[in-house]
Amino acid sequence: MRTVVVLVLLAACSHHGRPAAPARPAPRPAAAHTELTPAVVLSKVRSGYAHGVQRCYSRYLKNRGGHGRVIVSFTVNAKGEAQDGAASGVPPKLGGCIVAEVSRWRFPAPRGGEQSFALPLDLIAD
Repeated sequence: MRTVVVLVLLAACSHHGRPAAPARPAPRPAAAHTELTPAVVLSKVRSGYAHGVQRCYSRYLKNRGGHGRVIVSFTVNAKGEAQDGAASGVPPKLGGCIVAEVSRWRFPAPRGGEQSFALPLDLIAD
């Protein structure tokens, strides 16, 4: 009986100029999954990870200018980690550096398990 009275009093008090507190949403699971599309991956790579690939290219050219294109392929595992990276269209030494960069990439955990991607990236060194 006491609990009902307290709830009624709180409800009555909540209408005096103060909005009622919104209900808290249920906590999301720790490994929330999202729609991991090529557009999402490409946007994240271009906005945050491409500089590492460019750094590899600049080191490879050793202060010479140049431009090229690499196809970077990898799989995003259920935790959102890039794995099984490969770089095609470039010499092996440059490809090794790019694959090392890819191994550090992280994405939102995909729905339905692993997803594979192949992205063309333009390389420019001035």
